[in-house]
Amino acid sequence: MLRWIREERRRRLWLLSPKFEVQTLDLEYQPGFLARVYQPQETAPFVATLDVHGGNWTSGDRLQQELLDRALAANGVLVAAIDYHLAPPDPYPVSVEDVGIAARWLRANAANLGAEGATPVGALGSSAGGHLAILRALRSPAELDFVVADAPITDTTPYAERHPYWPTRAAALDGSPLNVIEQVDITPLPPLLITHGTLDDAVPIETSRAFAKRYRAELREFDGMRHAFILTHPRSRAAREMAQAAFTFVQSERRL
Repeated sequence: MLRWIREERRRRLWLLSPKFEVQTLDLEYQPGFLARVYQPQETAPFVATLDVHGGNWTSGDRLQQELLDRALAANGVLVAAIDYHLAPPDPYPVSVEDVGIAARWLRANAANLGAEGATPVGALGSSAGGHLAILRALRSPAELDFVVADAPITDTTPYAERHPYWPTRAAALDGSPLNVIEQVDITPLPPLLITHGTLDDAVPIETSRAFAKRYRAELREFDGMRHAFILTHPRSRAAREMAQAAFTFVQSERRL
């Protein structure tokens, strides 16, 4: 009973004031992998976004950011939160390709899911998920119209040969956004918002500051907050402000 009460309280928690009812359904976006789709009801979504969960490339699932995904959908955003290949057994770059597959799937199916015509399609991700979304944007900028990343891992070289997703130093260097950004033309890159707590002891905020400067991204810092605070402290003012920042950024990408 106590567990049910906690889950019910969490279900009723809103990071943003809801405007629309939300319907959820699970759809296969590639063989064997599901997307949890959050559809706003009685309105045509004006923008669509993937949600790429965090979990150190080894854990987590499409339900991780349910509170944020539902809040965005309740304000007119079509959200598709995806499962993807995890390590072990699947090392870099398999899950980067998953994000590309999901982006193309969402763009092809947005209208069937009720979105407006020519709806912008972007991605949001947290931690390792933020890394995957950013790296996909760097590799294939035409696939994503915007990216929102919370505490993204932008320097993967410290993980080389010490992590199942990064079995070699060459892989960690190839998949490090801070390295890749030095090799690409930033002109066609999609708009990027990075959010990050200043007391993050899992992903140093200095890496986001360095990457945002090179990418020319918008960086929103949250004083006194630690890693993934929107998950660990969803009732905090910072969590609500982060959700609002993400929504405002996504809303700005609407095509009028």
